[in-house]
Amino acid sequence: MRKIVFFLFAALLGAALVPDNASALDIEVPMEVPRLESISGQVPVGVGTAQIDLSLAFDPRGRIIRDEPCFVDGTPVDVKGKLVAKRSGRRYVITATGDGVKVKLKGVLVSSGTGTAKVSYKGPRGKAKATVTVDLRVVDDVTSTFTLTLDDQGGGGVTTAKGRISGTATVATGYLVPSPGVGTVRGRLKNGKLKLKAKHGPAALAFKGTSAVGGGYIGTLVSKVPPDAQKLTAFSIASIGRTGGGVVGGFSVGTSASSRLTVTSGSATIYTGRVGDIDAANFAASQYSFGLFTYVLRHTSGVQFEVLNYWVE
Repeated sequence: MRKIVFFLFAALLGAALVPDNASALDIEVPMEVPRLESISGQVPVGVGTAQIDLSLAFDPRGRIIRDEPCFVDGTPVDVKGKLVAKRSGRRYVITATGDGVKVKLKGVLVSSGTGTAKVSYKGPRGKAKATVTVDLRVVDDVTSTFTLTLDDQGGGGVTTAKGRISGTATVATGYLVPSPGVGTVRGRLKNGKLKLKAKHGPAALAFKGTSAVGGGYIGTLVSKVPPDAQKLTAFSIASIGRTGGGVVGGFSVGTSASSRLTVTSGSATIYTGRVGDIDAANFAASQYSFGLFTYVLRHTSGVQFEVLNYWVE
């Protein structure tokens, strides 16, 4: 009787799970400019004080605007302002206007806590100018995410025969107010060199890099998400999806219950196995032929599995 023991090692260098119909890539970019969320304080006017409470955000062009309702002495006000880069640091200039009241504040943008601001007030209490202590709430760790949805150029690949890439882009800005609609993606992948450009409203991204060890790409990224603009070197992004070569380097599945996955094997998929436990004395009489094969099995739940098996004769 033959005694056959199978040892199976699957080196799935190219097999991957890829989304049906489209390839989405999230690029998270850390922002250098912090987000000013609120300013509050009191300005002395005559024999009393005027209370200032402003809740803030940034519009897609990086201008300071009202987030939640803002008040000066209980009067609702609208807000507009900007950040100004100075050698001494970033400064804010904010104007709040309402029914019969107008306040202007200028100060240095510091981390959350207390700071000082030059304030001018005009309203029912009269007129006043003073340098006062204000309470600032500032978010230092701000991240904006570019989501690039790349077009299927045929066969599930995201590149044309010439390596060109196209698609749409949206930006989840770390400054709260996104641009409406969607933007565009253009790029090219050739000889392992990747160029990507994405734009959504005033926000824009440009990446230029090469294939990285272990998958993905590494290179230089230039981003603009107002009021932030910067250049990052040694920046890594994940795989852009299945290219003309048919191989996917990586894929992240989100929390959406509607995500659909398909098992695919690219040209670089390699499976290896070993068969043994026949000693030399019996090898000639007991030798046999064998092979390794794969097939896709779809579970009743809709999930697909790639099955590896042997044939022996």
